[in-house]
Amino acid sequence: MSQTIDLTPAQHPCAAMAALWSLRILVDLRGWKKMRGYMQHLTADGDLLRTIGLEHLEDEEITPAEFLRQLKRRREEYRRTARIDGLFAENLQRLGDRVGLNDTERELLGFAITLHTHTGLDDIMDLLGDMTSGRLFEALSVILEIPQQAINRALAGDGILSRSGLLRLDRRGAGPARRKFDLLYGLVDLIFEPHRDTLAMLEYYFKPAGKGELTEQDFAHVRADYRLLSRYLRHTRENGSHGVNILLYGPPGTGKSELARTLARELGMELFEINTSDDRGDPMPGHGRFSAYQLSQQILARTENAMILFDEIEDVFSDDILPLFGKVKSREPHKAWINRLLEKNPRPAVWISNSIEPIDSAFLRRFDYILELKNPPRATRERILKKYLKESAVSTHWIRRAAENPHIPPALVSRAAKVAAVLHDGEAAEAEQALERILGNTLTAMGYGGKPIPSRSGEPGYRLDALNPDHDLERLLEGLRRNPQGRICLYGPPGTGKSAFGRHAARVLEKPLLVKRTSDLLDPYVGMTEKHLARMFDEAREEDAILMLDEADSLLRERSAARNSWEVTQVNELLTRMEEFDGLFICSTNLIESLDEASIRRFDLKIRFDYLTPEHAWILFRQTLGDQGTAESLRAAHRERLSRLPNLTPGDFATAIRQNRLSGEPLTPSRLLEHLERESRFKNRRRSRGIGFCADI
Repeated sequence: MSQTIDLTPAQHPCAAMAALWSLRILVDLRGWKKMRGYMQHLTADGDLLRTIGLEHLEDEEITPAEFLRQLKRRREEYRRTARIDGLFAENLQRLGDRVGLNDTERELLGFAITLHTHTGLDDIMDLLGDMTSGRLFEALSVILEIPQQAINRALAGDGILSRSGLLRLDRRGAGPARRKFDLLYGLVDLIFEPHRDTLAMLEYYFKPAGKGELTEQDFAHVRADYRLLSRYLRHTRENGSHGVNILLYGPPGTGKSELARTLARELGMELFEINTSDDRGDPMPGHGRFSAYQLSQQILARTENAMILFDEIEDVFSDDILPLFGKVKSREPHKAWINRLLEKNPRPAVWISNSIEPIDSAFLRRFDYILELKNPPRATRERILKKYLKESAVSTHWIRRAAENPHIPPALVSRAAKVAAVLHDGEAAEAEQALERILGNTLTAMGYGGKPIPSRSGEPGYRLDALNPDHDLERLLEGLRRNPQGRICLYGPPGTGKSAFGRHAARVLEKPLLVKRTSDLLDPYVGMTEKHLARMFDEAREEDAILMLDEADSLLRERSAARNSWEVTQVNELLTRMEEFDGLFICSTNLIESLDEASIRRFDLKIRFDYLTPEHAWILFRQTLGDQGTAESLRAAHRERLSRLPNLTPGDFATAIRQNRLSGEPLTPSRLLEHLERESRFKNRRRSRGIGFCADI
């Protein structure tokens, strides 16, 4: 929002008071002597003369003595008649009453607003030259006819004008008077506009926050923190404590704002939210939002049940707030100012950020309680999905599959449900398709590619009796039902069912599955991979999930062969976290021979998944044809032909299904055999080739 209004001096609502103040500058502060030509005859500037009501003297030659007499006579006339009235006076009075301004503070605010919007007063004030704070106080005492001591108190750093953000004084160096006054962002426009009441005017800066739709149960993954925060806020409210500040941070959409709304609602507190944009939808700058926060604290100080929500604070704690302090070489002035702000706020505040990286540690220490809010666990995601989609036609099965995606946060579900409700109110399939498209587009924009709810259609059903492991998987699952803890390494050729066993175990044990791949964890920056590894185990612990690390050989490679120290550090970190983890951890690898010896010893079980035997292959062969609805009967020749393929895996059957889908033909036994034979020959060809440029020689 602009900080000026488009009015000529004569049209200005404060034209009369601007004239009186200008005449005091010219007469009492002898500003008229800075006008051109005053030593002999004076030809005054027309705009200046219109400001003080002497426009009839324009282009007339007049002696300095006569001009001074005219100025004094005009000053006495305005002294008797000039006052601030109309809409400006009404809004100024309302705002002053709400904030608690005394007469001096209200008049100083009115003067500063007029100085920022009345070009004539600004030009006449400039006749006094650049001003230090001390000299400005002296001038204001004369212009406003207020004792200088009262001016000093009103413009003090701990005064109500500064604390509320309405008006701050730049005390560094000398400069034009207008630049010494820093007004609340947007105030000079709002003060001249009609408003229903004071709170309606202040909705530009803050407004009542929504009640939210979640409950304490939806924050079960942070239950201990939630209850501590609830007790703390209840206690501080009962005792009227000041300086109560809570910081919530974490990825976008994880429910940080909803947590604040839920707390406020369940404590019976009225939550107000600092705006992130102005009334035109343009982003409000960081320093403007900081000032809006100050104003909200001052306005709501006498509202006992009020709590303030300050969202998206990353830019607020950056260099963007430096305009509050002028161009300074040191960050210390604004650090001290923010520290005071975090120690004396009368109403409790919840500050929200996606990241705490931009926030100086000196500020972090001032928060009473800091809570990282991560993506909720699967059970919570499912509960939230059901809540937001209760009016839609989507199936329970679809909700369960959607809940498996850890990147679908509550806020995204809420918005997607709102859009889908408008577009589809009929068939479940249509509603589910619309939701998948809406969620998928947003997740792609957030950097999470792929389908939001991946389907596994086309894969043969997972059957333990169609695998070839060197361990009894049925007995293993029975043991895990009783005690779902352990470290298991699954190894063997690609496609033999290792990763699928993790999904199967999760279904059998009725636990969420957290799958991580090397690409999810490796980071080019030193130390970041270790952080990702630690976060992986923390996430699995929070969700009570089975943790599965796919392609583990990239992270557990032999340390003696490491070329860089950070490679050893990564292995050490993973091994340490493995030992500390009290859940079920499953690793899969195609290259167990490259694993570090110490890491292999740390696994309770090492299970090899080998190529299918003819019996296993025949089981999958029949199942695949049955799943695809093939009516053609099987013959002994089919089984004989299949038995000559010694290197088949369950993955080959899934590939064969996809290949046949491309042909558009029904899947017959012969056609399935052709696809499997092609996959088998390709594997044999790869093994028969050498390595390097001479492979085909």
